[in-house]
Amino acid sequence: MAAIKSLQTLADIMEVIDLENYFIPFIASLTMNDKSTKRLSVSHLFTTVYMRVSPKHQSDLIDYHCFLSLDSLPSVRQNAANNLVDFSEVVHMSIFDSKLTPRLEQFSFDQNEHVRILALSA
Repeated sequence: MAAIKSLQTLADIMEVIDLENYFIPFIASLTMNDKSTKRLSVSHLFTTVYMRVSPKHQSDLIDYHCFLSLDSLPSVRQNAANNLVDFSEVVHMSIFDSKLTPRLEQFSFDQNEHVRILALSA
C-alpha cells in the first residue's frame, strides 16, 4: 500500500499534461497487465487523477474500472467494488448512472461473497 500512496502523491504534484501523457498510460498498462498484483492495486489510483484530466481521459478511467470489475479474479473485483465508493464521489452523476451503476448491480450478484458485501456497503 505504500507504493500506491507514493503514486497518489506523485500524481497530485504532476502537471495535467504529464498525467495525461504518462500517468494515464501507466494506469492503462497496470489495468491490462497479466499480473494480478498490478490489477489489484491500480483501482486505488483512479480517484486521484480523475478530476484533473480531460473528459476523454476521464472516460478512459471509467472504462478501466469497468474492465477491472469484470476481472476473472475475485480479489481484483473486490478492489474494484471497494474503490467504487471513492470513485463515485468524483464522477459526475449522469456518468455514474450510465456507466458505474451497472457495475454496482453486477457486484451485488457476484459469485464471490466479499464482492457482494462490498457492493452492498457502497
